[in-house]
Amino acid sequence: MLNFLFPGGTEGVCTFDPPVAEGHRGIDVVIEDRVIYVDLDILAESSGLFLSMQLTKAEEVPLEDFPGGAAVFRQIVGLLTEYEGASELRVTDASILNFLEAAWLLECPRIFDEIMQSEYIRSLSSRRKVELLEATLPFTAASTPVDANSSQQAGGVGEIGRSSTAAGVEEFMRMFVLETMMWQRTERLALELVGQLHTGDFVLGPRLVTGSLRVCAEILRLYRQREMEAGFVSTALEPMNAMWKNMTDKPLRAKVAWDSHLFALQCIRKRILANTEHAEEQEEDLEAKADIPAEICTSVEDRTLLGLVEIVEYVDISRAPPNWVALLIRLLLLCGRTQQAREAFTEAFPLSASVQFLAWEQAPVAVVPTAWLAGVAEHPKGSSVLLRVLQRYAEMQAEDFCDIIEHVLLARYLSSPHCARILLSSELVNAIVGACFAAGQKAQAPRPPVQLDEVPQESAGMPGCTDGGTVAQRDQCPQHWEGQHILWRLRHLGTQVFEAAFVPQQGFLPHDWPDTLLDPPEDENGHIDGHRGVGASVSCVQQHDSWVGERACQPEPLVIEVSGECLWDCGLLHIDCLRTIMDAGRAQPEKPILHFGRQVIMRHLWHSHEGSYCAVPTLQDLWALACWPLCEDSGLIREALEYLKGTYRELLAPGGAWCSEHEEAIFQMFAALDLQRLPGQMLLSPWVPPQVHLVRLLVQQQPHEQFNAELHQEVLSNSDSLRSIHQQCDKLSNWLNIVEQRTVINKSQINDAIAVVDEHTRRRAEAALPLRRSQLALASR
Repeated sequence: MLNFLFPGGTEGVCTFDPPVAEGHRGIDVVIEDRVIYVDLDILAESSGLFLSMQLTKAEEVPLEDFPGGAAVFRQIVGLLTEYEGASELRVTDASILNFLEAAWLLECPRIFDEIMQSEYIRSLSSRRKVELLEATLPFTAASTPVDANSSQQAGGVGEIGRSSTAAGVEEFMRMFVLETMMWQRTERLALELVGQLHTGDFVLGPRLVTGSLRVCAEILRLYRQREMEAGFVSTALEPMNAMWKNMTDKPLRAKVAWDSHLFALQCIRKRILANTEHAEEQEEDLEAKADIPAEICTSVEDRTLLGLVEIVEYVDISRAPPNWVALLIRLLLLCGRTQQAREAFTEAFPLSASVQFLAWEQAPVAVVPTAWLAGVAEHPKGSSVLLRVLQRYAEMQAEDFCDIIEHVLLARYLSSPHCARILLSSELVNAIVGACFAAGQKAQAPRPPVQLDEVPQESAGMPGCTDGGTVAQRDQCPQHWEGQHILWRLRHLGTQVFEAAFVPQQGFLPHDWPDTLLDPPEDENGHIDGHRGVGASVSCVQQHDSWVGERACQPEPLVIEVSGECLWDCGLLHIDCLRTIMDAGRAQPEKPILHFGRQVIMRHLWHSHEGSYCAVPTLQDLWALACWPLCEDSGLIREALEYLKGTYRELLAPGGAWCSEHEEAIFQMFAALDLQRLPGQMLLSPWVPPQVHLVRLLVQQQPHEQFNAELHQEVLSNSDSLRSIHQQCDKLSNWLNIVEQRTVINKSQINDAIAVVDEHTRRRAEAALPLRRSQLALASR
C-alpha cells in the first residue's frame, strides 16, 4: 500500500559507478567499506565538499556514515554527473531524510531542487509536509549567511591571502557561490513547504523554532497572513483531495501551540542564549513562557541584537516578562522605533528592575535617555533611578546636567509624592545645590589679567574672593563647567532646587542624611521622621530641658556654639536666599518652612558671633524675616532671647551705639517673641528691659480676660435658652389640659354608646323568644 501511495523501487537507480571522463581527476570515496571511484572535477561543480577536495591533493574521501549508504550516494553521483539512466532521484518515505542529510553533508544545493520537484513532494498531504518541514528546518539554521561568512573567513579568505593569483580568486568565488546557493536552497525548500501547509496544520511550536532567523521571520509573516485570511471561506474552498489526505493521515505530533508572540520570543532566546539543546516540547513551552536571566539584558552585544530586528515586530511587548521588556527596549532602539520603546519603558518601569537599570547603567553610556524618566515620575522607583543618575553630576557636561534638572527634576518630579522623601532629602541634593551656587559665584567673580611671571599658589582662592572659604567654594563646582551663560543657568536652576528641597533638606543645616535608596522610614503623614537635633545649635536644643531646671535663672547672656558644617557656613548660601522661602512659609503655616528658616537665621547669627553682636538695623531686618510671633518652639525662642540679651547689653555698654531708635527696635524684637512659652525665671536678667516683663504680664492676662468674656457670653446664652425652655413648658401644660378635657368628654360618650348597645341587645333577645317556643312546640308534635 505504501509503495502504491509513494512510488519507490529500484527502477532508474544507478547500481554501479559512473565512469570518470577522460582528462578528469578521479577520487576514491569510502562508504560502508566500499570504495567508489567518482569524477572529482564534475562533482566539484555542484558540491562544496568535492570542491574543497579538488583544492587539495587528497586521493580518498572517507564517508563511512553517509546517510543511506552507497545506494543513496550512487543516486546523487548519477544525478550530478548526468549519467544515462540516473537523471533523477528516487525520493520515497524511506529515503527523503537521507537525501536531505546527504545534501547538507555534500553541500550540494541541487539536491534540494530535485527533492522539491519530485513526485513524492507533490503527493504529500499537508500533515506529512509538516513533518518534512520539521526535518528540514535544522539544515536552514546550519546554512545561514553568518556561517557562510565564517567559513569564508576560515578557508577561502585565507586561501586568497596565500595566493593572490587569478586561479585562487576563481576558486574562492566558486566556493562562495556554492555556499550562498546552499543556504538559499535550504531556506527556499523550507518556505515552499510552509506555503503549501493547510491553515489547520500551520501550528507554531518548538519544532519550527529550529530554523534560521530568516526562515523564522518568514514563518511568522506567513502565519500572521494566514490569521488575517483565515475563515470559513478558506476552509470551504479547500480541495477535496487535500481534505481526504488530511483525514486519512495520522494526527499531528505537535503537543504545544504558540501564538506569534511566544514563537518570536523563543526565536530570540535561542539566538541570544545560543541554546542548541533539544528538549521535550513541554519543557520548551515552559521555557518560552518564562523570563530570561537579568544579566542577559545588558550583556548581549548590540551586533547580536541587530540581527534580530526583523523578529521584534511580532512580539507583543505588553505581554513580555520584565527582563524580556528590557531586552526588547534595546532592540526597539536599535531598529529606530524610539516611540514604541519609550512607551514600553514607561509601562514596564515600575515592575522591572532590568528596565530601571537601563536608565542609570553607564556602560559606556546609558541605554535609555534620562529624559524618559519624566514619564515615570509618579513611581517611587523613578525618584530612586533619577537619584542614581544624578550621582554622576560631576562627570556630566554642564548643559546635559541642566537639561536633567530643568526638564526632568523640576518639571515633573516635584509634583510626585515620593520625590521629597527619596530624592530631595538625599545628601546628593545638598551637593548639587552647592555646585550650582558655586557655579554662580564662579560666573560672578571677575577675571584678573593673566601674568606670565606670576606663579599660582595653592592657597589662593577664586579670583576676586578673599575669604578663607573660597577654596571650598571653588571645589564645589566641577572644573569643566565653563561659560558665563551656562554658569548663570546653573545658578538659576540651583536656586529652584534650593527652594524645592528646603524642607526635605531641613534647611540645608547639618544633620544626618538618610540613605534614601534603602527606603527610609516615614511617619504617618508620609514625611521623613527625624527633624530633632537639627538647626542653629544642636547642643542648644538637646540641653533645653536642663536650662529649665539647673540654669533657668541666667542673668548673663548665653553664647551658643554651633556645630557641624553646611553650605551656609562657607558662604555658598546667603540669608537673601531665605526671603522667597519665608514668604512661602507665611502662606503655608502648617508646613515647617518657617521653623527651618528661623533655625538658619539663628545659626547665621551665632556662626558670625565673634564677641560682637549683629548691628541693630540688620538684626531688626532678620527678626522681621524670621516671623517670630508665629514661633512655637521654646528652644528657638530661648536662643533668640539669649541673643537679644547680649545685643542689649552691648548696646548699653560704654562706647555702645545706643540711641532711642535702637532701644525701641530692641524692645519691639523682645515683644515679637512669645515669652510666655518660657518659665518666668529665664527672664530674670538685667538685660531684659522691664517693659518686656510688663508686656509678658499683659499677654498672660489677656487669655484670662478673654476667658471671662467668653464665660459671661456663655452665661447670657444659657439664660436665653432657659427662658425659651420655660415658655415651651407653659405651652405644653396648656395643651395637656385641653387633652384631659377632651378625654372626659370622650369617656361619657363611650358610656352612653355602651348603654344603647346593651338595650338593643336585650330587645332582640325578647323578640326572638316566642318564635323559638313555637318552633319547639312544633317539633314535639
